[in-house]
Amino acid sequence: MPLEPCLPQYVQTAHGRCYQLGQWQLPGVTTILQATRPAQDIAVLEAWVKRVGEEQARAVRTRASERGVRVHALSEQYIQGIEPDPAAVQPVQAWWSSLKPFLDRLSNPQLAESAVYNPRLGYAGTIDLLADFNEKLTLVDYKTANSARTQPDHLLQLAAYAGALRQTHAVRVEQAVIAIARTDGPAGVYRYNRPQIKKAWYLWLQRLKAYWELHGDHPLAATAIAATCGALEMAGRQSGAPSKNPAGKPGSE
Repeated sequence: MPLEPCLPQYVQTAHGRCYQLGQWQLPGVTTILQATRPAQDIAVLEAWVKRVGEEQARAVRTRASERGVRVHALSEQYIQGIEPDPAAVQPVQAWWSSLKPFLDRLSNPQLAESAVYNPRLGYAGTIDLLADFNEKLTLVDYKTANSARTQPDHLLQLAAYAGALRQTHAVRVEQAVIAIARTDGPAGVYRYNRPQIKKAWYLWLQRLKAYWELHGDHPLAATAIAATCGALEMAGRQSGAPSKNPAGKPGSE
């Protein structure tokens, strides 16, 4: 891998699991998005839990998490030129068969499963892959699901990673791709260009500001809010300050 990866270091704090960066503990992108979910999303989730029961909901989440960990590990090996062990593939065979043809279309991998940080804005995350797709430097995120539908927060997650990637490696991606492995066919592949990522970046900053306002007792809260407000002002001028559907329709395959 041409770029130097940064292994994530986690620490459990009063604010949940954070990334350790020097003396600072930074919340992760997924933690921030979960803590600032829109009320309608929370209502849908609560209705689902009520319908299936807490025990079943917990079991579904656990299976999905374990499946995601397995597929990510297989993907990291495969990108590095290591053919996965069939025994490791077997529990997630359907999702791996769905994702593998997409991985074969990637080239020139730069980073895989690397932590990225934005200390000024006070957050961190772990990217799945930075590689070339259709001859463009692409930030790639893998998902596993029972269908190939993408969610609005998926792009906000990638926009956040792109902003941190600029800080840690001084890299500006040309596009972002979400690849959703499923059980009944090829992975859904959703491409987003730079203007779409910029619009999503603005909405990510809104969520980040909301998170820090909720956690005002965190040592970084005051400086992070000030920095995020400045970034919001700049991003609003550049992207037109979108209020709905940050990116429009992605290019899909």
